[in-house]
Amino acid sequence: MKDWTWEEAVSFIPKMLEYSNDDMLLLRWFISYEAAYPTFAGFKKALQESAQAPAKSRAAIEADVAELMQMDWREASGERN
Repeated sequence: MKDWTWEEAVSFIPKMLEYSNDDMLLLRWFISYEAAYPTFAGFKKALQESAQAPAKSRAAIEADVAELMQMDWREASGERN
């Protein structure tokens, strides 16, 4: 690293972050999801697919917020009005 150029050093950082993220995901897969996803590649693909869910429109988000603001929670019964 001592003799690297600026471009080499800067291009190395995103690759190291990717490796670190992959290591974290691999550990998560080993611990919790190996039964559901037989391969790590399948687990990683499922994560990417869920992250690409279509974004809601601003009007839909505002409607959800308005609905949440009107909710009344009854603690005794655990029901929502």
